[in-house]
Amino acid sequence: MKSHSTSVITALLLASGLSASALAVIDVNRAADNFAQANPGTAFYREAGRITSIYGNTFATGQTPDASAEAFLANGLDVFGVPVTQLVPGSIAADDAHLRQMMPNDDGSMRFTLVAYRQQLDNIPVMGADLLLLTRNDPGYPLVLARNNLRVLGDFVVDAAVAANPAIAAAYTAADALPGMAGAAFTPAQLVIWAGTYDHTSAPVLAVTFEATSGMAWMNSYQKHRIVADAASGAILHDENLVNQIDVIGSIQGQSTTGIKAAECNAEALAALPYVKVTVGANSSFADVNGNFSVTNAGSADVSASAGVRGRYFRVFSPSTDAPPIAQTFTPGVSSSIVFNSANTDQTRRAEVNAYVQANVVRDMVITALPTYPTIANQFEGGAGGLFRVNVAVAGTCNAFYDGTSINFYSSGGGCSNTAFYDVVHHEYGHHVVSAGGSGQGQYGEGTGDCMGVLLSDQPILGIGFQSNCNAGIRTAANTLQYPQSSEIHSAGQLISGCVWSTRNAMVAAAVPNYQTLLKRLCVNAVTLHRGTEITPQITIDWLTFDDNDGNAGNGTPNYATINAGFSAHNMAAPAISLLTFSYPDGKPSSVLPGVASSFRVDVTSVSATAQPGTGQISYKINAGPYNTVPMSEITPNHYMATLPTILCGDTITYYFRAQTTSSTIVADPATAPATTFSTFAATSNATVFNDNFQTNQGWVVTNGAGLTSGTWARAVPSAQTTGRTAPPTADYDASGMCFVTQNGDGDFDIDGGSTTLTSPAMNATGGTATLTYARWYSNDTGGGPNADTFVVEISGNNGSSWSNLETVGPAGPEAHSGWFVKSFVIPGAQATNQFKVRFTASDIGTGSVVEAAVDAVRLTVAACVNPSCPADFDGDGSVDLFDYDAFVTCFETPGCSGADFDGDGTVDFFDYDAFVVAFETPCP
Repeated sequence: MKSHSTSVITALLLASGLSASALAVIDVNRAADNFAQANPGTAFYREAGRITSIYGNTFATGQTPDASAEAFLANGLDVFGVPVTQLVPGSIAADDAHLRQMMPNDDGSMRFTLVAYRQQLDNIPVMGADLLLLTRNDPGYPLVLARNNLRVLGDFVVDAAVAANPAIAAAYTAADALPGMAGAAFTPAQLVIWAGTYDHTSAPVLAVTFEATSGMAWMNSYQKHRIVADAASGAILHDENLVNQIDVIGSIQGQSTTGIKAAECNAEALAALPYVKVTVGANSSFADVNGNFSVTNAGSADVSASAGVRGRYFRVFSPSTDAPPIAQTFTPGVSSSIVFNSANTDQTRRAEVNAYVQANVVRDMVITALPTYPTIANQFEGGAGGLFRVNVAVAGTCNAFYDGTSINFYSSGGGCSNTAFYDVVHHEYGHHVVSAGGSGQGQYGEGTGDCMGVLLSDQPILGIGFQSNCNAGIRTAANTLQYPQSSEIHSAGQLISGCVWSTRNAMVAAAVPNYQTLLKRLCVNAVTLHRGTEITPQITIDWLTFDDNDGNAGNGTPNYATINAGFSAHNMAAPAISLLTFSYPDGKPSSVLPGVASSFRVDVTSVSATAQPGTGQISYKINAGPYNTVPMSEITPNHYMATLPTILCGDTITYYFRAQTTSSTIVADPATAPATTFSTFAATSNATVFNDNFQTNQGWVVTNGAGLTSGTWARAVPSAQTTGRTAPPTADYDASGMCFVTQNGDGDFDIDGGSTTLTSPAMNATGGTATLTYARWYSNDTGGGPNADTFVVEISGNNGSSWSNLETVGPAGPEAHSGWFVKSFVIPGAQATNQFKVRFTASDIGTGSVVEAAVDAVRLTVAACVNPSCPADFDGDGSVDLFDYDAFVTCFETPGCSGADFDGDGTVDFFDYDAFVVAFETPCP
């Protein structure tokens, strides 16, 4: 079997000369509308015109977190414009984890599971792209947040020749020519697809990426960059500086707080060094959080015990060699102490101790807030991540930095203190927290670094004593910065620390118990959801999602008021709480008959407020006319019947709903109405132009890919045998008897070794709004290598000369586990021709899984504004008069109006006008 990370669709397209992305034509706007209607109470957050978050009410469930995520992939992924074939389990977070437990409760259990997918095309990763799906650990694992960090690749095609021989040497040469990078060392180049960053997407291009390092971390000239270069030419596409420094941005006055200032400002007192490694002969052990240790030793004679500023999680260098250890004689069984820098005269030794102690303090906070934190949870001696490096006495003054693999601190001088102290250490480790979580740095990284210090000190001033002024810091979280911020990143970063501090103050004022623990959990867990480098109101959504306790953040959370108050103070207000929800038990009409009123049920449900009976209203407008608002007919309290007025054929009616709470607050659906609305159109006919239950052969064609050994499509009555059969259907969908199934028989005669394609005859999809409906069966979740293949449905408007993706089932998800599913799609105009075709392709590339597919009940309908017996009766009122003429002229002059293509040739032009005039002048029967 192919692995999940290899797309079956790619193999199919290579044979036809097309790229996988050529099939990924997704109508995002239609998908978003459909998703919103199917999931009341959910909301979208958009940045730069694209949906980056879905949040609010639960929008998928399953028996496991994976199953809930797969349900969304099957039914909601289209809102992001990316096909499921481009997703593989994993994350761009440093540990690439697919599943992560999140947000601990007070009893140690975890409240959420984060399910992550990376994006790739033709086995080449899309750099920096992933999808994060957050499920609650409640029955049904409700999915409550989706964070979209994917890139829409459009018609991008991977150049196989360039991929086989990328211009790595030219890329290294170009990087070497960057300022200060002459003679740089390069890591091996990795082939990627570059489509920009989370904050600034760009057209996709095949690229290589690598790191370039010049000098050593303790040198003043040290540089480290991540380079992205064009794989064809070697030209630099993106250059990211990996050295994240604290540049001084003026002095900010504030209160002095004992214990958090620079070393030059405070007296030094003995403090426990947590987790230090202590060695006695061949044996060693780690101290506990209080510095207590016990090392196994044979005998009672005095021994020498040694320890350096190196422990279970961190290793301190000064700056390029290990901080020197201290040895001391111990009498076994008699407690004694090793004291570092006991004379308190050596600045470097003091920096080693301070950096070590505070690095452990901030790490402990992160791991307590999220025990499964990416990479950091496994970053210890003997762990997958190994020890994390801390450098002190680095050449230069007035700075500190993080470079992706270490945190680095300068000695005193130049008007500044030694920077290895309290929240400067917290800040730089905060950059590591951001990087390990998968986020970009920029203003978000700087701000989150500050938040680490604020959360630990529970006061707002950062870096007190940094500039040798023991009564002032360099930044403050007690600020009034407003979203958005475009200033220098250290200054802009104060926006998020300001939100945290304002929220803290609101919680203190509201007497929220254990507010410090809560703030740490919310802030740290939210880092793992952030993508890009900017601070946006999506962070507010993340905090609310983690704070929520019922799977519906839209109805408020336990700490909604204080979180909203804190973030609102910085123009990062929380989304409004859903007071009421609207639902439509019978659905909303996709089209209506002209001249006939259309009625359907509307239910209004109380959420965080109580619905007031008798207040339901519908507001509607016809075409571009004004809105009219009328009461809905109430059946029982808060259960209504809505009625759309009669309209002419070809007219569009736009509408939305309103109701009131018992406190007279008006709630609308859609929530932002009338900016967003529902709509339908009038058509005189909804003709079925093709209908096949497969009882006869209507011209379907079966073609098989190279290497197929079994499983070809066949029109048959499915075998009813159940013994020994795990995947195929035992009956057709519509009970007519026959359907198309992959190699029918009394066993699992599944697809093996290739692909099999079922292609329809040509159909006429012209003359109105064409809708394709079919039932499909697909299973690939059994056997030795399950959930690795896909079932692809494509459409063509040129008799099969080219194809576009309609949907892809699998490689996993609830619709890849057997069962009949009915699907219906409106055919895009480019494919709605008289040479319309659909094809179904099922594959099993490799060995391992049992893959079975079936298709039944294929139907094509066309809704139009034409009365077949009297086409000139354009308004459908039963008579031909000037009202019909006016209605057609209006439709003809309105782009996209159904019925304007009067002659049905697929285009709207004056031939349609002439055809209508002829019909108008011809008496009707």
